[in-house]
Parts: sequence; C-alpha cells; structure tokens
Amino acid sequence: RRVLFRSCKLGDSAIVVKQYTSANSLFTGISGSPNYVLGGDATGDRNKTSWIVNFDPTNAQGPLFVTRDISGAWKSFANETGSGRTYVMIGIDAADTKWAAGSSGLLWFNERSQGTRWGRITTANSTLTDNDISAFAVDRNGMLWMGSGTAGLSVISFPSLVLRPSPSIPGISRLRLLRDQVINDIIVDPQNNKWVATNSGVWILTEDGGDTIGYINKKRYPALLSDEIKSLALDPISGTV
Repeated sequence: RRVLFRSCKLGDSAIVVKQYTSANSLFTGISGSPNYVLGGDATGDRNKTSWIVNFDPTNAQGPLFVTRDISGAWKSFANETGSGRTYVMIGIDAADTKWAAGSSGLLWFNERSQGTRWGRITTANSTLTDNDISAFAVDRNGMLWMGSGTAGLSVISFPSLVLRPSPSIPGISRLRLLRDQVINDIIVDPQNNKWVATNSGVWILTEDGGDTIGYINKKRYPALLSDEIKSLALDPISGTV
C-alpha cells in the first residue's frame, strides 16, 4: 500500500477517487522507504475532519496521526509518548479524545486538552490484560471496547478520566463472555449492540456486553465460507452488517 485513497460520489453514479502519497500530503513512509506509506484506520470527528493513522511496523519517527479538514488543509501530530507508530486502529470518544490501538497497547491524544495531551495505557500501568490489541471500537455512549487474541473482550467505561487536571488511568473491565475467544474485529450497530468477529464465527452482544443475542457460524448459515471471520463492516445508513 504505497498510497491512500479517498472516494466521493458526484451525482447519481460518478465516483471520483483521489490518491494521497508522501508527495501530496503529510503522510510519512516507513523507515528505510520514505515513499512507502502504510495507512491504518481512519475516522471523522465532530468537525468533519478526517483522522488517519500513519502506521509504521518498524516504530520509526514521524507523525502518528495525519488529519485533513473539510477545506482540504492537512495537519500531522507526532506521538509524544515515545511509543512510535505501531498503532493501526483509531476511535474518537465523546470528549473528542483520539484513541489509537495496536501492538503497543492503547494511546490517547486530545489536541484541545488544557493539561496533558498524550498518554498511554498498557499492561504495566493498568489492568489491561494484553498489549497486543487486535480489535477496537468506540460505542455510542463513548465507551471503549477492545479485543485481543489471548484475553477476549475488555471495556473502558469512563475514558474521559485521562483528561482530568490530575490524569488517572481509567478502569478496564474484562468481560465474562468470549473470554476464551480470539477477537478479530468489533463493530457497533445503531442499537449500540456489539458485533464481534472471532475464529469461531460472529457473536452479537447486548449493549453492555453482558448477554448474547445472536450467533452466526457456518453450521447455522451455510452460505458463510468459514467460521474464521477477520473483519466486519457496517452500512451506517441502512444498518446492514
């Protein structure tokens, strides 16, 4: 992936695709190959600014977050926690704090914070059970949901604690359900239910993750090619998963 793409629809059928590289944006390539850009997840904030993770598996220097606002202006933000760019996933909570997840645990950033703007949550300073986070989502109440290959699902109910004048690490609860499952992806539907992709199918959990309301696997739905589900996607307009 040497470029990132943005597509927009013009009229009833025309689709325009724009390429962004290290030459026409603020993206930085990986160590040893500055033109080879690896983009992680992207999301939008309340001001319709796009936030993209500028991933680098070699943990090189450079911006972790690259943004593009509705006017087309670019900005970049280098990781000030010293943990490099080994993050892939991104989500924005109700306080407009940006959270990144990956093989180095959780990282948070709030450019408007009057105090500390950057911080990390790892197994060393919290009850996080695994630094290698394989799935991440922010739900409709602003809670953070995390999955891993070894520790099932965990949730942070009050992420805004990191923005207090004296920041504190928010509590992390490990869910009873799916404790032994390999978690590959998490999405949140319009009813705030959690859809969880695992190596044994898709589990649909209630809003608080306390109960299962559905289960999809190859045995129940033969059209499914495999029980090993790597990713999920949601159409925000129709609610179709």
